[in-house]
Amino acid sequence: MRKTINFILIMLLFLASVLLAQSTNTGVNFLKIGVGPRPIGMGSAFTGVGDDLYTLYWNPAGIGFIRRWELSAMFNKYFADMYYSAVSGVKQFRMLGSKKTALGVGLLYHGMPEWDNTGGENPEKASASNFLGLISFGQRLDWLWEKISVGINAKVGYSKLCEFDATTIATDLGIMYRAFLWNNLLTVGLTAQNIGFQTAYVKKKFPIPTGFRAGLSYRILGCPNHNLLVAADIAKYKYGVFKIGMGVEYWFRNLIGLRGGYVYNDEDLGDFAFGASIGIDAFKSGLQFDYAQRNFGEILGYNHEGALSIRTVSPEPFYLSEPMNLTKYCFFDTLKLQWEESEDPDYCDQLFYRVLIDTKEEKLQQAVNSVCNSPQSVSDQVFLDLSTEENFIDITNIKPDYYFWTVVAVDRKGHTRWAGEIRSFLISAPDIEIADVKYLPTTKLLDVDNNYQGRIKIVVRNNGQCASGKFRIILSDSFTCNLEIDQIKEFSIDGLQPGRQVAKYFEWSTNDLGRHYFIAVADPEDNIFELKENNNKKVCAAVTVPRGRVYADHDVLKTRKIVYTYSEIPLVPIVFFDQGSNKVSHDFYKESMIYPKPVLNIIADRLLEKSHLKIQLVGYFDAASEAGQDSLAKQRMANVYAILVDSLGVPSDQVAMLEDYEISQKRIDRAPDYMVNAENRRVEIYLAEDNLENELELFAPLVVSKPSRLKSGIMFTSELKPFIEIVDWQLIIKDANSKDVVFRSAFKIEPQNNLIDWRENIYWVGNNLNQDVVDVNKQYLYYVQVHDKLGREFKTSAKTFTIECDSIEEHQEYIFLNSFDTAEIYFEFEKARLKDLAEKFCEVNANVENVLKCQFFGYACEIGDFNYNLNLAHLRAEKFRNRFIKLLRENCDQFAGSSSEIINDYILQNLTKDKMKELYQFTGHPGKLNEPIKYCNPCTLREISFPSNLPYKNNLNRRVNILFYTEKRME
Repeated sequence: MRKTINFILIMLLFLASVLLAQSTNTGVNFLKIGVGPRPIGMGSAFTGVGDDLYTLYWNPAGIGFIRRWELSAMFNKYFADMYYSAVSGVKQFRMLGSKKTALGVGLLYHGMPEWDNTGGENPEKASASNFLGLISFGQRLDWLWEKISVGINAKVGYSKLCEFDATTIATDLGIMYRAFLWNNLLTVGLTAQNIGFQTAYVKKKFPIPTGFRAGLSYRILGCPNHNLLVAADIAKYKYGVFKIGMGVEYWFRNLIGLRGGYVYNDEDLGDFAFGASIGIDAFKSGLQFDYAQRNFGEILGYNHEGALSIRTVSPEPFYLSEPMNLTKYCFFDTLKLQWEESEDPDYCDQLFYRVLIDTKEEKLQQAVNSVCNSPQSVSDQVFLDLSTEENFIDITNIKPDYYFWTVVAVDRKGHTRWAGEIRSFLISAPDIEIADVKYLPTTKLLDVDNNYQGRIKIVVRNNGQCASGKFRIILSDSFTCNLEIDQIKEFSIDGLQPGRQVAKYFEWSTNDLGRHYFIAVADPEDNIFELKENNNKKVCAAVTVPRGRVYADHDVLKTRKIVYTYSEIPLVPIVFFDQGSNKVSHDFYKESMIYPKPVLNIIADRLLEKSHLKIQLVGYFDAASEAGQDSLAKQRMANVYAILVDSLGVPSDQVAMLEDYEISQKRIDRAPDYMVNAENRRVEIYLAEDNLENELELFAPLVVSKPSRLKSGIMFTSELKPFIEIVDWQLIIKDANSKDVVFRSAFKIEPQNNLIDWRENIYWVGNNLNQDVVDVNKQYLYYVQVHDKLGREFKTSAKTFTIECDSIEEHQEYIFLNSFDTAEIYFEFEKARLKDLAEKFCEVNANVENVLKCQFFGYACEIGDFNYNLNLAHLRAEKFRNRFIKLLRENCDQFAGSSSEIINDYILQNLTKDKMKELYQFTGHPGKLNEPIKYCNPCTLREISFPSNLPYKNNLNRRVNILFYTEKRME
């Protein structure tokens, strides 16, 4: 009995397959079931339609023409309580070189209620079902022919009957052609279905229902209110007969659809079918409900199926094409904006495009949002909002600027689709820019009467993307002391290509010293339409260069070379202090590489070497500038004592501090107070046991080396007219052959006459940078080099001079200190030294005449009146000279009884007072030719052949120099 019931159930299921597929020779005949209420309602004539997602089950090539996403769910109620349902979806993508690439999926379930498999008291439930899953790929062949699309389905089927099941794998292949015929759309489709493997439930294998379908459709009525579609299909499956389906569909405004169809096949139980649809817009998408029913005869009646679909109703996605980002055009070009054509899912709808252009990307994005929300609104917030029904638009006469653009597709129902991107382009024009105006000062320090300043460089560039026509450049000068602007130069440029530049130079001369402002203006009449108008002008500041010259008092210097075989500097046993201070300056006791040995160190060394010598310290203060500070004298004396004893190691019994004496002195009345005050702030060092021998041992002068030099030199005079501050002003002398620098010396950086006329002299006696005498009997170059605070360097043209030298003078220089404000010898032992010098002079000249000669120079401190000091200097030299002559007459036989004229052949007179005054006025200090020492406040060294910051420098100008010299011919 149980086997009988199973057999009956199997037959019933088989009968159901027969009723659905009209074939008894194939298995899994549910693969032939037509899916979708819309295709069924059109009499299964859908192979050549392919305009919604149910084309997945009829011709997969159809999804290649769909440019939207769509989802649908359907349910079909069959006779005998059988049913099937399906869930499907499709989405289009841009890939494989085409914008018509689509993927689809479908799931279909076919089943029936459970039944009693035994019929006994203990019934067993049995069931039967079919399941189908498919993945679909569709591609429109844009690169070959955009009217053709191909598609393929990959399907997996699963069938179950009681405890038996079977699996099927199959594929569908489809092709579809679309074109317009008589202004209406014609579609032709062809598909091969169910190409795959055989299947079996138990032992016997059944082939799957392989077959083909062909169909076409044509839209007849025009739009937008009415849309009529007619279609026809022919189908043939394995072991089956040809089936012919015909259908018609009518839509009113895409809101209500009616359809009907007829299937012709003697083996098929069904023939007439009809259906209806309702479409609405909701949630910015389209909702559509489809219903269909098919007549299966008087016994089985009608089956009913319905579906709910949701799909996009906006125009299909599209992309911008030309121009690409940053494409550049000239303002007179016609700009063509292009994009892909979009399509509307509604065949009867029409599209137009909103082209939005603006210079601000954020404003353009706001306009896109506005148009998408309200397609009929006018976007007046952007530069351009244009409409066109083509997929391009031409734009002319748009002003130069950087623009952003995009496109929104809009249909007549107000559905929108944005292109999804914003691109940019540049409308350019010639952009004439004064790129640079630069003052290039001359590097030559020209003569004071030469007003040449250098060159003005003007760089003009075309920053635009378009060539320019001819234009002018005007260069003007605005002097700070003159409010007027003077046009000084005009240039013409025939034209500039894009990205090119040209430089123009102008030679500039002026008598207006100071700061100038150069103004360069391109295209002053605005004849050229430009991308920017605010860069046609540029200003450059220029400071006039200094002017000057240098000249020497000799082009040919005929001189002698002086070699010092002996030179000395006296020891001044005085320590000076700053006002109100008792601190001993480091100059008096600190060792240094650049100074001679400090005075306190020299005295300490001599005291340590000769223990029998003893000294006493006497301290003073200035009663005028240090009033009420009487203790300063004692403190100063104590500090000098501490340095000698505690720091330099002199035994305390060799150093004493005088107790009872007048601690303030008024040294001189004829000098300014500040000079007198400085002279009184001191500590003097005396011998405790005064005798000539001890005095010489303690205070003997220091023998020093002096560099050789030329007897007479060259006076270089430099004149300078600067406007800006000068930070360096030097005379440079070079060897004319090797061009090596042999000498350089800075002029004083201070005006002598007024702020713009400077004059300074440098007297050069032939010493090079190493303090050696330069090579003689050759030619040299000299020039002046100037640096101003702007960092500019200027040089005069090099001039030449020649040094001619045929003899050498060997010098021995002896210095004798004088007491303050007198012509008296400071140290008593100097009298004996003077006698020794006289004896030496006699000895050398005993046998040969005119071999050794001598000369006397007197000096004075600058405290007080100039004429007084000049007379004092002359008096000192004269008294020493007379003493020396007296010693010669008393001690030398060859000079005994000699007249002054004979002695004067050997002893040259010192400079007369008038000559000394003349030299002082000319060179700035007396005796410049002999490198004297000059003092300021009080008796302070300015220039000396010894280092200028001697620690014992005070009182050095209260002296007489005695010079012995001999003359020899150069070999």
